[in-house]
Amino acid sequence: MNVHKRANEKVTCLVGLPRPHVAVGAVAGAANQDAEPAGACAGGVAEAMPAVRPGARLDPLTGLPDRSGFIAEVRMLQNLGITATVIALDIEEFTEINEAFGLELGDGLLRAVADRCAQVGRSLNGHCVVGRVGADEFALALVPPAGETEDAAAAAWVEDIVLHLQDALATPFDINGQQLDVRVVIGQAWLARGSDAAEALQHAVFARRFGGHGRVVHSYEEKHGERRLTQALHEAITGCRIDIALQPKISLATGELVGLEALARWRLADGEQVPPNIFIALAERHNLITQLGERVLTRALETLASWGQEGSLRVPIAVNFSAMQFHDDQIVTHVAQALEQHGVPPELLELELTESKLLGHAESAMRTLHGLRALGVCLSIDDFGTGYSSLNYLRRVPVHRLKIDGSFVRGIANEPGAREIVHLLIQLAHNLNLQCVAEGIETREQLALLREMGCDEGQGFLLATPMSPWAAARHLGQKKAPWMPLFAQHP
Repeated sequence: MNVHKRANEKVTCLVGLPRPHVAVGAVAGAANQDAEPAGACAGGVAEAMPAVRPGARLDPLTGLPDRSGFIAEVRMLQNLGITATVIALDIEEFTEINEAFGLELGDGLLRAVADRCAQVGRSLNGHCVVGRVGADEFALALVPPAGETEDAAAAAWVEDIVLHLQDALATPFDINGQQLDVRVVIGQAWLARGSDAAEALQHAVFARRFGGHGRVVHSYEEKHGERRLTQALHEAITGCRIDIALQPKISLATGELVGLEALARWRLADGEQVPPNIFIALAERHNLITQLGERVLTRALETLASWGQEGSLRVPIAVNFSAMQFHDDQIVTHVAQALEQHGVPPELLELELTESKLLGHAESAMRTLHGLRALGVCLSIDDFGTGYSSLNYLRRVPVHRLKIDGSFVRGIANEPGAREIVHLLIQLAHNLNLQCVAEGIETREQLALLREMGCDEGQGFLLATPMSPWAAARHLGQKKAPWMPLFAQHP
């Protein structure tokens, strides 16, 4: 072992290894037989950081610490009270490379990848432990320099190092004259004081498995947070803690409240609301979307049932159906049972489906639509204009309404193309004897144009924002609803 100082390097604790020369415990440099004792590194934390100990377990192919050796070296950092970020790196399709070019070339590639990881380690102004921890897996433990130890600064420093690592590994490898482009997937985890080095490596590997092609690096803390949030969402669904907000749907001819749309809402125990785009995407990724949809349907029917018991005027409530719900063979039976259980007339329930959901399994979708319509349930196509429905298919589907996507509505005031599309969609709906609903109305000019075009109904923040079922009930049958002044003038 030796210690070797180079220009512009704060710390130069080195290890003399056959190939490549690697950073272990700190920044790596060229091998030298004139070793100073372990712990003779200069500068900051490294003064107490030993190099690889004699007898440490090394990988014979690369000269790096193997999995046990890497964990042991990182534990030495912990013993010194040092925090670090552990990076786990995997070579994609390495088995295919071995099969295509042979094991000798594969071994050469592993040595070259190890060398580039070590070169990145040598470039640091902090400290780095590099190890080969699996057949085609490498790991780095990164310790920021003394001035970068605050959480935000350390995270930015690690991010910069990871970018350098990605750049280094993105350059094609020349192995015995064979050019190879290599893709890697990277995950990271924070090695906190008191945590276990082996567990931190496992966490980084777990985060890496969320990775995909490109330069996205997932952190375990982020993904672990997602896992906890997913568990909390599952508990909220099963514990009936998912509620709904209701957004009014207004007649554009009269300003009357003609319907409501149920929107899922989730409030955590501490009162914080999780944004719908976050937890709905979470439900889709983790196969909770069906249970979430069923919960929203139940809350909508409970609301309608309670209004009926109170003798309040009732208007239909629309519920969005996911593709998984819609393509369930038993969905018609489930809806019928839910309506009967809550004593709600079927005409008070509207189910919204996007074009893409209708296009998948077209014939079975048609049977389901006819079954739902036979129940007396109202059906609508949501986000119309964003999919690729054939007009022939549209002519056959037994729906009642088309909802024009808000992306078109936003442009009608200043984009002639958008205005013409919306006008054509309204005419198309009417020619098919369907009602037309405009989503996302946000300005008076948009409202005026839609009324001129003859659009039947609308919803959006200009008219009314989503509200609690209790607040919505106050507007039922009101002649002086907050949005009524918008309809004082005829289009």
